[in-house]
Amino acid sequence: MFLSYCMVFGMSLMSSPIWRLMLGVLSHPFALFSFVSVLLARITKMACE
Repeated sequence: MFLSYCMVFGMSLMSSPIWRLMLGVLSHPFALFSFVSVLLARITKMACE
């Protein structure tokens, strides 16, 4: 996640930043993080039952 924010910051310094690319760079780690969080929550819930 930190690397994606660094990449977006670097892209924002360009003369004409492409916001669609910056949004794509941020969305992939966020989607992966969300998927892993939901998966871990379900595994933990199943283990406690």
